[in-house]
Amino acid sequence: MQRKTDIQGHSPCSDERKPVRPEKAIAGREGEPGHTPYAPQLLRRLAYSPAEAAKTIGIGRTKLYALISEGHFSPRRIGRRRIILASDLETYLARLPVSDAARRS
Repeated sequence: MQRKTDIQGHSPCSDERKPVRPEKAIAGREGEPGHTPYAPQLLRRLAYSPAEAAKTIGIGRTKLYALISEGHFSPRRIGRRRIILASDLETYLARLPVSDAARRS
C-alpha cells in the first residue's frame, strides 16, 4: 500500500513536524487587544543562578563566588535555590574601572 502525500511529498502521518511560526504561538491575533509582536530579544531575565550569572558576565563560577564573599553581590534565596538579580550584575559592571586602553581612544 502506498502512502498518500501532499504536494511537497510529506506524508500526513509522518513524524516530521512543521516549525511553528512565531505569530501562531502568540495569544491574540494582530489588531486584537493583548496582541504583542514576537520579539524574544526584548524578553529580559530578572535573575540568574550563580553559574548563569558567571557565564553572562564572562567570568568563572569560582570568581563569582569570590565576588559574593567579598560583598559585591547579595544573592537572594528562593527555597534552596540561590539567585543573583540582573540589576546587581549591571550595577557591578557599571562600577568597574575603565581600562587604560579605552581611555586613550
